[in-house]
Amino acid sequence: MRHAPRLRLWLTASLCFLLAGCSNDTTMSFGAVWTTYSYQWWVPLLAAVAGLGVVVLGISVRNRPGWNGWPIAIIGVFIALVMSTGVYRTYARVNDQGFVTGTGLWSTTPEKIEFDNIRSVRVAHEQQVSSYHLDLFNAPTEVLYIYRKTGGKPVRFAIANDVDRAAGNEILKLIERRRIPIHWAPGTRYYFFNP
Repeated sequence: MRHAPRLRLWLTASLCFLLAGCSNDTTMSFGAVWTTYSYQWWVPLLAAVAGLGVVVLGISVRNRPGWNGWPIAIIGVFIALVMSTGVYRTYARVNDQGFVTGTGLWSTTPEKIEFDNIRSVRVAHEQQVSSYHLDLFNAPTEVLYIYRKTGGKPVRFAIANDVDRAAGNEILKLIERRRIPIHWAPGTRYYFFNP
């Protein structure tokens, strides 16, 4: 038990690195110029290494009195397999015509939204646990509801991480430039456009 403060510090630092992660934006051309927002290459690698470290820690303390290492090992497996692959392919591509988003290896077919097909946008706060992120504190999430000119169910774009926020800023600036109506919930404009 004398190593418990050091262990807590190591786990807290690892969790902060996993949650903070740096986003990267690159510009490339495929007939049109796209700005791609994604995590730096080291973020999923660090998540996998941290998860494996937690597995080793759980296995090493499983027989010590007062410790139950199996739940720790299972959490490590979850971090190594689910969280690291989730951030590996999280991206958003934005250009003057529209945007495309994808979330991790678990994402369904990415949906492309063209700005010419948008009738209006509603920006809202939602208090719920995201389906692809471990949300320990059930924090509110900003969500863009994009209403198409053709009608139907709105497209939901949740701002759940650094990549989504960087892309969301760019998307909203391009939508405002096109004079498409944006309906802001109280406090959401500050969230997006505060430096």
